[in-house]
Amino acid sequence: MYACARCGLCRYPTLTAAQVELQQNRTRDWFMDCIGYLPPFFRPPYGELTPSQVTYLNSLNYTVVTWSLESYDHEVHAACGSTNKGKVDVLKGEPTATFRV
Repeated sequence: MYACARCGLCRYPTLTAAQVELQQNRTRDWFMDCIGYLPPFFRPPYGELTPSQVTYLNSLNYTVVTWSLESYDHEVHAACGSTNKGKVDVLKGEPTATFRV
């Protein structure tokens, strides 16, 4: 589940516990209304969480998922321009991380 589905560009480490709970409730309600179930994964905006937020999310049975490689693909403004029309850009490279779930 992608967090902050309804709060815009918030950064979780700056939120209070009550604000995190509110965002989780809103996101839960959105998923239940749209697809009828909750995805088991949580990817925080910007990949940022505090240890207490991870504990809280785990208590809600979410598996927190982040990344260990930054592609900076968000900085390439022309990626969707006419030269790539109808194509998908893929970040290629050697796997360097092991994920524990």
